[in-house]
Amino acid sequence: MKDIPYKNIDTSELKEMMKVKDFLLIDVKIPEQAHIPGTDYFLPFDKIHLTIEQLGVDKSEKIVLYCRSGYTSSIAAEKLSEMGYVNVFNLLGGTIAWKQSGGLVEDFE
Repeated sequence: MKDIPYKNIDTSELKEMMKVKDFLLIDVKIPEQAHIPGTDYFLPFDKIHLTIEQLGVDKSEKIVLYCRSGYTSSIAAEKLSEMGYVNVFNLLGGTIAWKQSGGLVEDFE
């Protein structure tokens, strides 16, 4: 099995992390969807390599990515890891799992 360069987390881990939010929470789902409260950015997964650099995010900053199911966010997490970001997390199951675990979502503005 190939080692993945980022860490997968589940909804309970994200809920725990949200208690002391010291990371960027980024939704990468195309098209844009309702977001998990506390989301910092919507960056389409297929352009994340361009947009993350435009934002000037430090490569050591903690970043949690999510999408609807966890698939496109895993692609984005791998891309960021390849770019040298060393503290990247992917939410397994995305907003589907988040809602199933009782988490709320909010419409984007």
